[in-house]
Amino acid sequence: MYDASKLLNRFYNEKLRLGRDGRARLAKLRDTNLDRLKSGLEKLGPIRGASKATFESHLDQGSYAMHTLNQHPDDDYDIDTGVIFDESVLPASALDSRKRVAEALLQSGATFLRDPEARTNAVTVWYAEGHHVDLAVYRRTAKGLEHAGADWTARDPSEVTQWFTDRVNALSPFWLIDVERGQLRRIVRFVKRFCASRRSWSLPGGMIATTLVTEVYQHDPSRDDVSLRKTLIALRDRLVKNQRVFSPVDAAQELTGKPQTEAQVRRLQKRLDDLLPKLDVLDDRNCDEATARTAWNSVFRHDFFVTEQDTKTDATTAVNLTIRVAQHENGPLREASYRSSQPPLPKGMWLRFEVAHELKRDDVVRWTVKNEGDEAEAAADLGHTREGRDLVTWRHTRFRGDHTMRCEIVRNGRVIATANRKVRVA
Repeated sequence: MYDASKLLNRFYNEKLRLGRDGRARLAKLRDTNLDRLKSGLEKLGPIRGASKATFESHLDQGSYAMHTLNQHPDDDYDIDTGVIFDESVLPASALDSRKRVAEALLQSGATFLRDPEARTNAVTVWYAEGHHVDLAVYRRTAKGLEHAGADWTARDPSEVTQWFTDRVNALSPFWLIDVERGQLRRIVRFVKRFCASRRSWSLPGGMIATTLVTEVYQHDPSRDDVSLRKTLIALRDRLVKNQRVFSPVDAAQELTGKPQTEAQVRRLQKRLDDLLPKLDVLDDRNCDEATARTAWNSVFRHDFFVTEQDTKTDATTAVNLTIRVAQHENGPLREASYRSSQPPLPKGMWLRFEVAHELKRDDVVRWTVKNEGDEAEAAADLGHTREGRDLVTWRHTRFRGDHTMRCEIVRNGRVIATANRKVRVA
């Protein structure tokens, strides 16, 4: 197999690892949100009759805590933090407790891209800069910590972090090696990059990917590229036999027990089936660096592996098409218009498209939506066209991916003006 280990190591260090400065920046964002939460909870305390309503401590969890969080070109970082309360200051209901935290964030007076949302496992906060913060809510009881999910469930977020640290130390080669220690952590990061390499894909998230890779990991004491390729093959073979994934610290908790996660795992097997034959060229005795770059770029889809960057931009148009963002259809609009170069929008937003054009009597306005990606394909909604006289139309950010809105002004059956805009949804 062609030795691309140095190439992949450079990619890892330059394009995947956050590094000390990156982690410090995310820690600052985390602390800012914890301060906002504390401020909002203190304002809510007298209203809710809880004089000591704030949380007592916080705990990093997820990929940030496990050191498997990759660089993201759009700053779309998931900063996952657990906030721990004494049970006496929270509502009895797990849902009401998450809603309390979401309400407190609103009370803080901070400006958000959309209102904080009390989702099933955490309260999510989106920011215009691209990143989002997941605040998992815990209460401390006489029996220990309980997580506010669909209901209160006994769970210690530090257990997963400790499990992964132990696995990295136990499984990564450490004797007579030519690679840096902690190979498993690098392989997890490589596979996570593959899962997130196309915005239109909807593949398993960090916890499922990390659990699967740790289970099938194939170590190599000399080369990370060999370890990665063998692990990808083992991962595909595992998914052919079994696509269910369970928590590594609680065998009773299935991570793939919902239709959405089951579909993501099925897609992962399909993507691996498509990918692995493209790596066979690495075994050719005539394989050179250019060929190897192309092969590994089929995994990671990153400019690092190509010599010419894609310089395509939004097409110039004869008419001006502006996009404004709102939380609800026909709701208040954000002051600034949306640009395709901005960080991706979250799902669940509404977009108001308006084209500037003076219509003649018989002119027709044709709006064409082109969606892409796994989610749009699963919903059988890859695009549609609507004609009329409306210079304004609203659309919902329902699917992740890079989508296109095209507006055409048609006069006597001939297109006389067009506008194309790309909308990126994370």
